[in-house]
Amino acid sequence: MNTKLLVFVICFLAVLYAQEKDGKDEGNIIDFRFSSHTHGFRETVHAKVGDKIRITLDENQTTGYQWMVPEAVEEYNVIWSLDSSEYESSPSNGMVGVGGTRTIVLSVNKPGDEMLTFVYGRPWLYEKAIDAFIKVGYFNAQLMEGHAIQLNIIAS
Repeated sequence: MNTKLLVFVICFLAVLYAQEKDGKDEGNIIDFRFSSHTHGFRETVHAKVGDKIRITLDENQTTGYQWMVPEAVEEYNVIWSLDSSEYESSPSNGMVGVGGTRTIVLSVNKPGDEMLTFVYGRPWLYEKAIDAFIKVGYFNAQLMEGHAIQLNIIAS
């Protein structure tokens, strides 16, 4: 192959790659763990548009409880979107009832300030809790026989 042609092809591909990435800042991955799971606990995380926030929560599905984000279920989110929510059990070595972790990944899409609620409760009681939320204006995790913690995302 001609050397000039090879250089041209490499430069052309580099320009295409640069144009594709232009305007699509992939941002950083922010790993976040709550320092407490006590009902009513709140924390704040600062992020930039384009960042992903990876939240890790202890969970034991064998008890019938799991973490949920009502704002994602009901699509009340404005500045972020839910990328994934996955449960991974811990190695059990044949033991029954061993818990694991839920990893929730959010993308920050717009600047702003928004509060998210993480509810650890029984998922089959969710409809009862969301119906009450619509009537009274706040989410009562105790209606799911659980508790809630909150994360304030401040995005620039």
